[in-house]
Amino acid sequence: MELLRPDHIQMKFHPLMEVDRKHVDDLSLLKRYHIKILTYNIFIRPPPIKNNENDYKDERLDEFITTLNNFDVICLQEMFGSLSTRRHKLVKSAFKSGLFYHVEVPSPSFFSKNIIDAGLVILSRFPIIESEFRPFKYTVLSCAYVEKGVLYAKIQLKDSFLIVFNLHLQASYNDKDGELHDVCLETRQSHIDEASKFIEDILHTRDVKDDDKILLMGDFNVDSHNFVNKKNLNSESTVDTLIRKPVFEEYKYLFQRLNEKFVAEDLWLKKHEKHPYTYGVTGEISGEKHDFVLTDKEDIGNFQTLDYIFEIRKIKKIENIEFEEKNKKSFIIDYNTVKQEKFLIENKPFQQLSDHFGVSVELNYN
Repeated sequence: MELLRPDHIQMKFHPLMEVDRKHVDDLSLLKRYHIKILTYNIFIRPPPIKNNENDYKDERLDEFITTLNNFDVICLQEMFGSLSTRRHKLVKSAFKSGLFYHVEVPSPSFFSKNIIDAGLVILSRFPIIESEFRPFKYTVLSCAYVEKGVLYAKIQLKDSFLIVFNLHLQASYNDKDGELHDVCLETRQSHIDEASKFIEDILHTRDVKDDDKILLMGDFNVDSHNFVNKKNLNSESTVDTLIRKPVFEEYKYLFQRLNEKFVAEDLWLKKHEKHPYTYGVTGEISGEKHDFVLTDKEDIGNFQTLDYIFEIRKIKKIENIEFEEKNKKSFIIDYNTVKQEKFLIENKPFQQLSDHFGVSVELNYN
């Protein structure tokens, strides 16, 4: 963990932070008492990687930096540090916006088979007192260059703690016969198993209390809609092949696996009857212009849900747990605040700040 101190900064403090006003010349407070949490695949890959003619990495990062005051804890995926100074620029800018604490994944070791870091970053206005990164044992195809894994952070919120797990699982790649898809699916299942084991290890070996808030979030690359919304691109389409073959219900596997060792609840389903889309949303919809510049050509218009926030509990649910939470001094999750963060942009050559939408939720201090 690194605490940067630029020579000149305009600090933005959260009202719930412990601030020593003697050392602050101009105390500027954010106008909120809730804590807003974001997970976002920001799609800032190392050079020279790009999907189409231009990924506009620098321009999109600059626009994202202008939104930092809207959030208090940010979990990013694909914010790579390898071969670029963009991640350093983000961390420095985040500090200026009052996100004084951060943790990022290390570069792969000299003996690693991977050459690119996992691209995971956690930014916070509140102290990160503990962190750990656990890489997955293996990845395949293009992901094999990346040391993917899970990044854990323990964040102090007044007299309680927020436990955060930020992950990015194996992506899907397709061929005509669906063989590559099956390889990716098998690899992603192993990642789900490893992530579950890591969470279990942290919850049982660290000082995690039953009433600490625990969130698992990131880009899972698991589509809860099981390809049913994918369009047929042409007669030889990989997508067409995948629709016609029996579909393994991967989201059900993910959900069941998470609930074997602890209780996991999908925050999307606390508010929505079905999962809102977070990837492959392109074109003009209801007057909004969505991406057709950044998304991989095969996925244009293939509406998917890949990004989630899960609430994790160490103990089994009891009937009065919601009543108890509402009546004690602590942070509670406001399930009604779970939403897409589209980050749409106008008057630019790109329509949104990533090929994904983000997901956000708020914690309220009781």
